[in-house]
Amino acid sequence: MKKTFLTFLMLLATVPLWAVDFVEGGIAYKFYGNEVYVTYHASDQYGDDYYAGSVVIPSTVTRNEVTYNVTGIDPAAFAGCSKTIEVTIPESVVAIGEHAFRECTSLKKVNLPLLITELKTGTFYGCKSLESITIGANVASIGSGCFSECESLASIVCNAATPPVATGAFDSYTATLTVPYGKKELYSADAVWGLFNNTEEGSPILNYKVTSNTTVEVISGDYGGNVVIPSEVVIKGKVYSVTSIGDKSFYNCIE
Repeated sequence: MKKTFLTFLMLLATVPLWAVDFVEGGIAYKFYGNEVYVTYHASDQYGDDYYAGSVVIPSTVTRNEVTYNVTGIDPAAFAGCSKTIEVTIPESVVAIGEHAFRECTSLKKVNLPLLITELKTGTFYGCKSLESITIGANVASIGSGCFSECESLASIVCNAATPPVATGAFDSYTATLTVPYGKKELYSADAVWGLFNNTEEGSPILNYKVTSNTTVEVISGDYGGNVVIPSEVVIKGKVYSVTSIGDKSFYNCIE
């Protein structure tokens, strides 16, 4: 696998994928039309000091008095950055490239935006310090080797109602897997997800009412078990903040 990755790096080095258009706040960016992606810092292509410590990616970045949305992370953007400990990704990011965080051996914490629909090949391969990951409700597929060689991974939360296609995504099944409320049987019957030794059900799916252009409130439903209200939800492809609980939302919920 390492030989394959070196070949991958050499191939990318021959194309303009890593051409950095500009650097702002210590983060390298590449233009894609009217949007920008975080990219590999080409001037440090053979080192690991760049993107050290905690990296916070902004949702927008301004260049020559023009503001752009940050919507993606390039393939191998953080690959081999062994001093990266934590990465905060904004909800504006909708795409993460192959091998984006590969062999970030010190990476302990990273969030996945709610609008991500796919985790590609080798995204977190070799992230030996990664302790937990939450996979969003919109993720439909997870590429081969995405979580291979993640020896510290102890907790996986997958919020997808349907088990994502994940052939070859894992090489260990000792992490505690938490799946949506009422979906344990479905995950346990899956050829990949059913291999996990310890599967638990999480919070029940909540009902919401849109209260403004950016906010929603929790409304009544047939709730049971341990209920966790998230800070944000995705409704019809848009992210809303959960700001209130409606009248009698949990009335007569006795379980």
